[in-house]
Amino acid sequence: GNSDGEFGSGRSGTLDPPAASDEVDLVFPFKSSDAAFILSFSTIMLNTDLHNPNMKDEKRMTQDQFIRNNRGINDGADLPIEFLTNLYYEIKNDEIQVNQDLLQDGGADAFDGLLAKANDVATPFFTQSAHHKFLQAGVHERDMFVSICSAAINAISAVFVESWDDVLVTKALDGMQNSAYICSYFGLDQQFNQILELLLGFGLDYAGSVTTLMYTTKPVDVEAGVETSGTQSNGIRNDNGQAMSNLEAELMARDIPPLPESFLSTLTTDVGSQSVHMDISDMTGSAAHRGLLSLNCALTLTKQHLSFVREAWPMLLDVIFALRDVNALPRLSDLDDFADSRGNPLPTSVFANRSHQRVNEYMESIAPSEKSSNAGFFSSFFGFGQSPSSQEKEVDDGSTEKLFPLSETLQQVAQCAQLDKIIMKTNDVAMAKRILFAMLGSMFPDEDDEDITSDPLFEHNSVFVLELAARLLISNRAHAAELYPIFLTKFQQLISPQIVETNGASKSIVLGLKFPYILERIVVTILRACIHLFDVPEVCLRDQLNRSLNLIATLPSSYTKAINERIGCGAAIILRGCFYLFDDSSDDWSTIKGLLDLAAQDKSGRGFVFDGIASVIDSIDYAIPSAGDGDMQNCDENKN
Repeated sequence: GNSDGEFGSGRSGTLDPPAASDEVDLVFPFKSSDAAFILSFSTIMLNTDLHNPNMKDEKRMTQDQFIRNNRGINDGADLPIEFLTNLYYEIKNDEIQVNQDLLQDGGADAFDGLLAKANDVATPFFTQSAHHKFLQAGVHERDMFVSICSAAINAISAVFVESWDDVLVTKALDGMQNSAYICSYFGLDQQFNQILELLLGFGLDYAGSVTTLMYTTKPVDVEAGVETSGTQSNGIRNDNGQAMSNLEAELMARDIPPLPESFLSTLTTDVGSQSVHMDISDMTGSAAHRGLLSLNCALTLTKQHLSFVREAWPMLLDVIFALRDVNALPRLSDLDDFADSRGNPLPTSVFANRSHQRVNEYMESIAPSEKSSNAGFFSSFFGFGQSPSSQEKEVDDGSTEKLFPLSETLQQVAQCAQLDKIIMKTNDVAMAKRILFAMLGSMFPDEDDEDITSDPLFEHNSVFVLELAARLLISNRAHAAELYPIFLTKFQQLISPQIVETNGASKSIVLGLKFPYILERIVVTILRACIHLFDVPEVCLRDQLNRSLNLIATLPSSYTKAINERIGCGAAIILRGCFYLFDDSSDDWSTIKGLLDLAAQDKSGRGFVFDGIASVIDSIDYAIPSAGDGDMQNCDENKN
């Protein structure tokens, strides 16, 4: 820029110029790389301040303020005033802008050419400092990062989505992960959750595609009857004569690139000990499996920074649902239920069978048929069309279907992230509350939102998330009195009769009856909570548990008849295990009596009630007084 009239007229006389201005280097005045680094961020902030359309002109940074903000950054000295003045007016007159036309004009090809262009850029050079300094980032650096975070993430994620260059996709993912680390360092919860939601969304799409592939075709199994896992050899050999795993064979049959070696190494290597060096060949397949890499990255961030997860919880739960649907959560997927006296699980209810049938019908309906023009859609998600040979290699021999190879990979991702420990984390009651609010809010919205409840998988997912919430409660006995009210509020919403106005007439409805399987699992959860928590000494918790049991008694008999077997079994276990804790002055006995009466009204629950009462009688130790103790008279009086 011109330093004569234009810049000189705006100079302030309050700052003295360097004594020997003719000796100052106005082209490269930096004494160290640190000074250039700090000024670059200061320049970005200046650019945002001067050209933000939402900021009033009188609030914009002045030349004097810019110079004052950069005092002492040049290894304790000031940068030349003329240099800073020139920079100020250059930014003011010519805004720094990202190339807005990059995506529109070039699309993915433009991004794929960025690395080639980077080879023509000269390597930056900075003078060596006398000694290296490691400074902790502070408020100034935090503000700089906040000013660029949103635009940077949008640009990086655009590269991640659009590019089919394996190296670019890997580097873009690294950029988003490092941005999340910076957010956690500066305590930027909102920005951290935005990045996490973005990564989880990519992972959710990938898991959904794997689900559809599972329902579309069967896993490749060239040696029927041979027991092999998804990663073991199955007898197929590649062009080099090496044995191929089921996973490699499955991907090859569908014309999908193999999983990148850089990703596979993360499943067997501790995160803290991973090397930053990766060969380009190790990244092959990253673009095709970007959703899997994104999922692994998101779950790793969740595991490492669980306390930061807030707005991203609903998306994280959706990912957990998707992983359950591809059999990737074997330790979390099973629902705890009651068993009879011989240890046999109770038969599934009619409500459970209907729910499972709806799920299967829905999943089969969204799976493309072999002759459908959309049959290759989900394979094309990975960047390649469906392989003609994949249909030829299917085996339909009526045998039990093995675990889908990509499902096993997703299972490894979930195990590395320790999702079960994330769900059961109990050392922070505030975090446990936040998790429970997210779970129960996902189980059923506070308002009867048709857009949510009309989802074919709504009941299926709600039952699962209620199970996870129940496990979190039971594993956190120390804080159960603080956590259970969250459950009670939700249960009251779904079980207590509510008065609604319909066409000018008042009508009493039970909201939970619209989803009978969810209601069944709520009843089971209440009974399980009482079994595990009735001995917790807090009086308020005992009162909340009794109120929950009374809610069951308010349900219509037409409904409870279908689940009386579970009500009877749960009530009998509570009676047998907790009768010695019942307080005559409280509602304990009247509550359990009402529940036993309810269960005994139907044959399926009556047997459990009798067994529970008999068990209590058998467990009481009757002391027989001796004649010499002078108590025989009292004994006779009691008989009379």
